[in-house]
Amino acid sequence: MAKKKILFFGLLFCSVTLFAQRTDVEGMIYFDEQRRPNFRENIVIPDVNGYQVLKCDFHTHTVFSDGLVWPTIRLQEVWSEGLDAFALTEHIEYHPFKNDVKVDHNRSHEIIVKDAQKNNIILVKGTEVTRNTPPGHFNAIFIQDASEFIESQ
Repeated sequence: MAKKKILFFGLLFCSVTLFAQRTDVEGMIYFDEQRRPNFRENIVIPDVNGYQVLKCDFHTHTVFSDGLVWPTIRLQEVWSEGLDAFALTEHIEYHPFKNDVKVDHNRSHEIIVKDAQKNNIILVKGTEVTRNTPPGHFNAIFIQDASEFIESQ
């Protein structure tokens, strides 16, 4: 009887600890250590000669090229760092995660376009191009379709 009580309370303790570590939202499990504080930096840069200065990052990557995060995480980083605009510039030629993430040169942008609008973040469509001839390596931003930069073999 004592063994059954120990087993029961042991299982109860384990299940309580496991459920304390995660939250289910629409079938997804989010662990607390992956949560970021909901705080936005306030970077104050004065207007210059009547022009509004925007804080931007036009060279970012996600798992759709050689980044380590999903596009929604990159958007959260941009928002929390106090930026006004950014571009996802996934590599055209380099896809180290292609066995895990389908190569689609426009998909990362498509995933977050609505969330960026909701959060008042300007999302610029872009890509990163690498060629063997000079200049060799550059970002193309304010584009319509990243697939247009694929070099024919």
